[in-house]
Amino acid sequence: MDERFDGYTIIASEKYKRYKDILAVLLDDNMTYTHEEIDEILQNEFNRPIVEFKN
Repeated sequence: MDERFDGYTIIASEKYKRYKDILAVLLDDNMTYTHEEIDEILQNEFNRPIVEFKN
């Protein structure tokens, strides 16, 4: 069984430090995640197309 971490621990970790802002938005406070799940969440977010809105 893979080790699971809560959002606070993930954001505070050295491994995910450079992604802490985006993970703070994407992770649910009431859930725990494996490293594989976190990497998948980040990959899905980075693969989303950028949409520009102009006034």
